[in-house]
Amino acid sequence: MKNESSAGLEGIDNNSWVKGLMSTKPKAAIVASHPPRGPRHQSRSRPASPRDIETLPYGLTPAELAIIEAIEDGASNQEIADRRGCAVGTVKVHLGRIFRKLGVRRRGGVIAMIKTIRPLQQARASRAQIAPFRREWIEQDMTIENRCAGTLLFRRGDPADAIYYLEEGRIDLPEVGASLDAGDLFGEIGVFAEGRRRTASAYCETPVRLLRVSADRAWNLYYRHPTFAAHVVRLAATRIMSERARRFDGDGMTRAEDSPELVNS
Repeated sequence: MKNESSAGLEGIDNNSWVKGLMSTKPKAAIVASHPPRGPRHQSRSRPASPRDIETLPYGLTPAELAIIEAIEDGASNQEIADRRGCAVGTVKVHLGRIFRKLGVRRRGGVIAMIKTIRPLQQARASRAQIAPFRREWIEQDMTIENRCAGTLLFRRGDPADAIYYLEEGRIDLPEVGASLDAGDLFGEIGVFAEGRRRTASAYCETPVRLLRVSADRAWNLYYRHPTFAAHVVRLAATRIMSERARRFDGDGMTRAEDSPELVNS
């Protein structure tokens, strides 16, 4: 009866097998192909990114801060996982770390910390100032609209009943000779300004896909989502300054039709 070791070698030419062993890469070569790790090799590591060096209170990471914001919005673990594109288990791991860092045991404790600890509020505000627009901010409040090329979206002077995020296509603003591309948020100034009136017309230059948030929902989102609010304020201020500069003439005077409001609203 053959033992297991001899059975395992059955059908293999002994000479070929020995030659194969002799041709195997020497141990020294194998070690050399994997540089040793240690202090003298640390300079070869990737350079630190802003995310690595960002300082947040309580030792929180940017990912943990984003989860805290989602908790304040009332998002469940599953909803947070969907937003971040990760597993629910990963969210639970983050929550455990957040609880330990803030010294709380439940989500209610996290929300209380957000509302009462000034350094955390300042960190959130600082983060919001540079945050690019994220679709997930409006997912719970938006509707999707598809419009054909040449469609009038709204006319100057119309009631400002919604803000829009242009997901696909191109929007033309004829009064100011400008266009909007995919990734632009617009309509915010008309919604948040007194009187709620559009100050420019908007036509669909190409077929477009829009994410629409009604004016009432936009105001609600503004109050409950500080990052969204900061983004809108910064966007509106930038556009107002750009429009003022465009309308300023060479003699240092603005034209008669100048107004405190801006395009894209």
